Amino acid sequence: MKRKKKTKAPVNTAKETRERYHAFTNSIKLPFEKMVGPGYFEMLSPILLAQFYKNRYPALKIIVDEDVIAGTQARDNYRASITGFIKKHMLTLPSGEEISIPTFFTDLALIVHFIELVSIHCIKEHVKLRTAFAPYFTSGDWLLQTKNRAFYTLSFTNEQFYDPVKGTLQFDVSDLALTTPGGRNQIRLRRLKNKLDKQEIDGITRPIVAIGDAPVFVGDWTQWIPFDPARFGITHISDTEAKPLYIQHHALNRFEERSYSPKGYVQVYLAKTFIHGTPEVIVYRGQVLIACYCARHKIGYFLVSYHGDKWVIRTFLFLTNEGTPEGTKLKELVGLEKEDAKYLMIDRVTAFLDYDIEHDQRLRTLFETAGCGSLFNYIKLFVRPEDDVKNSASIANYLFGKADYIDEVI
Repeated sequence: MKRKKKTKAPVNTAKETRERYHAFTNSIKLPFEKMVGPGYFEMLSPILLAQFYKNRYPALKIIVDEDVIAGTQARDNYRASITGFIKKHMLTLPSGEEISIPTFFTDLALIVHFIELVSIHCIKEHVKLRTAFAPYFTSGDWLLQTKNRAFYTLSFTNEQFYDPVKGTLQFDVSDLALTTPGGRNQIRLRRLKNKLDKQEIDGITRPIVAIGDAPVFVGDWTQWIPFDPARFGITHISDTEAKPLYIQHHALNRFEERSYSPKGYVQVYLAKTFIHGTPEVIVYRGQVLIACYCARHKIGYFLVSYHGDKWVIRTFLFLTNEGTPEGTKLKELVGLEKEDAKYLMIDRVTAFLDYDIEHDQRLRTLFETAGCGSLFNYIKLFVRPEDDVKNSASIANYLFGKADYIDEVI
């Protein structure tokens, strides 16, 4: 006699539905009150709350396909890492309160769309409600600016996974409810093929990669960045036409080694700066330098040169390096040579992280006088356990001892 198959319990029982409904109303009340304060959530009748629940936006979901990141465990680890990051990143409301990126694209988006588009038809006190929520409406500036800030943050999220040969990882946010009506609130990760080339430099053929823009609301390359010498007043090059901007693999490696920031930052930073900002470009001792900032802190320069049909970034110079105005000033102040900087590890961010240079008044004054004070703000972006930070007296003694020796010779 055959045994009867066990039947599975129904997934959505009435009890479970009620529990989910109550959990939803409790969760949406928090952003509601963060946005406009207490008293307004109570204007929503049980019938309207039921409509909220029925039409709620899906939870934010990161989609990673197998052809982008191979291996189930690797994909799961990536999703967990990115989800944790965007949950911790906060956005400021006009009220001064803060919410996370997932809340912005789900509960806040639902609330704004409902209050702006539907409330006038079903809430008696809709005028009072709409007045309170007016700063958040799609017709205003805050929502668009904050959405762009969230997208800007997402643009840099995958910088540590950048590989000039394998490609660029970038999000596609076109399926968000706040971007496309009826969107499923899915953020899909895409691997974009880089534009690779080769260029003979100093008699050696070197691999280079184009600098391009891949905004998250498209999820693909939209343009390749040109370098226009006329825009920056560069007159020592006879060819004044804008040409594509490339970067050597060597320069990407030097950036990572000297700044401790991922090389993928360079691609996004240069694209955003050239398109939406005004790059700081100088000609110093016959070399064209593009200033590099991380989180608004100047950390060095990209050395770029002309090669007929393109401009190529040859290397990255840390702010203290020889070949920069700041490096020259350090040499004037304490006789700092390239070998000295390398020995002390101040030719990169290493010494500034490993030693308490910022707390030694002599050293701090020296670097600030030379124009390197921004490095003290840059190192705040890193985790530095106090027990691991060493006394910088040896660096001070080396530099100022060298300066005293130079004064004696003079």
